[in-house]
Amino acid sequence: MTCPHRRLRSSISGYLLVVATLLVGGPSILLAGEPSSIDSRMQKFIAAGEISGAVTLVRHRGKVVHLAAVGNADVDKKASMKADSIFAIASMTKPITATGILILQDAGKLSVDDPVSKYLSEFASVKLKNASPKRPITIRDLMTHTSGIGGGQQNQGSLKRTVALLAKQPMRFQPGAKWQYSPGMTVCGRIIEVVSGQPYDAFLKKHIFQPLKMVDTTFHPNASQQKR
Repeated sequence: MTCPHRRLRSSISGYLLVVATLLVGGPSILLAGEPSSIDSRMQKFIAAGEISGAVTLVRHRGKVVHLAAVGNADVDKKASMKADSIFAIASMTKPITATGILILQDAGKLSVDDPVSKYLSEFASVKLKNASPKRPITIRDLMTHTSGIGGGQQNQGSLKRTVALLAKQPMRFQPGAKWQYSPGMTVCGRIIEVVSGQPYDAFLKKHIFQPLKMVDTTFHPNASQQKR
């Protein structure tokens, strides 16, 4: 899920970390004094053309035991990857959105078992192709990809407009009937806006990024961050 026309971006030096768990034996290998084994594994991915570069971090028992950057951040410019390179984290935005929903639940503003139509009236009239839903779609359904909502992951303008368009599409299946990857978390983003009275990105910044000092996690990279 993305904010309109933007992708959430984060630095390895922030709170969202690229954690290397590809080694057999995990962090114990690092503690044995062989952190280079992660680098060599990443280099194999680079040599195979699977990735252009990577930043890996392993934290063990409260301590960072490995942090390294290999390969290129920009292949055309041959710019080396750095430990503080900033990435578009794409669908890793989803667990952040889910955290936002749970923050509102903890505050008593909503429940994940509430029907979506309680906050977004356009979902009161959603339909399957040849039937009506047997029960309302809940926020829990959205968060677990069991809502039956179909559609792409890219926003169509604002969250409000995107969600209105999603509600007009025929549902793919009955709520809760099965799992299917969906734009349900996009709808959750709009629920955050409606319930909190704040823009989605502003809510995440105030309640998640700033308290956790995620200074390089943003929908709006500044000039300095864009260089990274």
